[in-house]
Amino acid sequence: MVVNIIVFGPVNGLLKKFFARLHKILAKQDLSFAIVLGDLFSEAPNETQAQETFDLLNGALNVPLPIYFGVGNHPLPARVTEKLEASGEVCANLFFLGRRGTLKTSEGIRIAALGGKLVESDGPQLTTLSNFDANFTVNDARTLHGAHSTDILITNQWPQGVRSGSRFYLPDDAEPPSDAQCISDLCVALKPRYHLSTSAASYSREPFFHPATEDEPEVTKTTRFESLAAFGNERKERCVLAFKIDLSVASAITLPPDVTPIPFTVSQKRRALPDQNTSYSRYGNGNGDTWRRPKRSRQSDYTKLENCFFCIGSPALQTHLITSMAEESYITVPRGPLPPPGTGSDLGIPGHALIIPHTHVDDKVPAEQRAHLSKNEYEEMQRYRRALCRMVQVKANGKLGAVCWEISRSHIRHVHWQFLPVPSDLISKGLVQAGFKVAAENGNLPSFKKYDPAKMVAEKGDYFRIWIWKPAGAAKVPGLEEAEEDDENGDETSMVMPIPSSERFDIQFGRKIMAQLLGLGNRADWHDVMQTEAEETADAEAFKAAFEPYDPALESTAETNSA
Repeated sequence: MVVNIIVFGPVNGLLKKFFARLHKILAKQDLSFAIVLGDLFSEAPNETQAQETFDLLNGALNVPLPIYFGVGNHPLPARVTEKLEASGEVCANLFFLGRRGTLKTSEGIRIAALGGKLVESDGPQLTTLSNFDANFTVNDARTLHGAHSTDILITNQWPQGVRSGSRFYLPDDAEPPSDAQCISDLCVALKPRYHLSTSAASYSREPFFHPATEDEPEVTKTTRFESLAAFGNERKERCVLAFKIDLSVASAITLPPDVTPIPFTVSQKRRALPDQNTSYSRYGNGNGDTWRRPKRSRQSDYTKLENCFFCIGSPALQTHLITSMAEESYITVPRGPLPPPGTGSDLGIPGHALIIPHTHVDDKVPAEQRAHLSKNEYEEMQRYRRALCRMVQVKANGKLGAVCWEISRSHIRHVHWQFLPVPSDLISKGLVQAGFKVAAENGNLPSFKKYDPAKMVAEKGDYFRIWIWKPAGAAKVPGLEEAEEDDENGDETSMVMPIPSSERFDIQFGRKIMAQLLGLGNRADWHDVMQTEAEETADAEAFKAAFEPYDPALESTAETNSA
């Protein structure tokens, strides 16, 4: 069933003009219902507006279709409040959503509304807030989480951070609307198709997608945030929005071309670090200030730096995190894994791993003489990566794919890769590719280019590289780019983005994007999720046991012993 909906910005008491406009639209367009955002009535009505309100309450103004309205910046007029308290309605076809409330229309559209302005305190003085007041508390917002999901979310204030990652801006002379973190949390919890609000200048954001959940692993929900200006505003800002909702479609099979990852970070209390002196570590997101190698290939040519967190033999190396050791490289688990430990994933372990070469670059080697990995190092690290993919394929039974990324910069002196299992649905629907491409575009970075996943990057210079692996048997989505490799081992594609050496680049770029895609924004910074040594050791042992049947280093050892 397709439902046609029209939305207006705050009417502010211009009732006759509003209904006249609505009648004209209905003469040309079939609509199911309308929504008025913000204030339907004027805070300080003049004589004409007061009369129009009186006419509305007494049935003298015709309401041509169902209209839903809530609370804006001001309390409802006393006359309207009295009518609602006495009869439960303003007039025929005009439905009050309340300061905080949910409802389901006759068409089956679910609406959640949170009106008024945030009051920072939830103290006793706020326990008497009525359904008509123009204030709400954090607890009001949290209470709406109990709706679990909704088609339309209406809030008088904006969600905090909604413009993050967007290419669209408010006009330079426009005052940024007030926002609230609790509204961002509410949007994340309810995953609405449309999040509607108001502002002096209208604003329309690119749609953003929500990560799939364990309860609905096949469902990818997207939200469009739209903010309308007041009806009849002098600046001629957009004040009307019309759209359709198809209730037969629960998720996005193919995503809009301009879709972005979710811009919000769910609020949580920061976790204290074990020790300020140990808060900076080579592990966690794996992208610390580390060391890489020059053109020469013999490790004896390099001076071992005592503070190198990746260098074998360095006192700083956390050996309890190592899970596999080969001739040219090794694998560790991170101190701050992106997936939460013990979440019961399809893999049975977090699966986040670092693939690290043995060699590093001496500070004395000029930056222009530093090169990529040697051929032997690269090939062995590729064997590790593909072995990790095989482990994920078998243990997750096709439910997980994997993403691996590398940052190659002249000042990073010990290159390494990060490997992360992700739901195969994210890959099949093109969300991983879209997430990285949109992040590059929004950050004014160079575009990603497809690259042969088997080959080393031949071009000199700094770059960010990603491998995206989809397990064999995972569903393919029409319209997505074909993978470079497609066989019984799954589909694999790779992209490379050059990084201008003169520009700053966020070394947590890969982790932050994956945190958004997985709905783990509160774990984007590895400092916030550091574990104790006992927890790290347990993670490493579990990983080692899971990886043992697929570990190419053990295969090499067995071949050597048999010879």
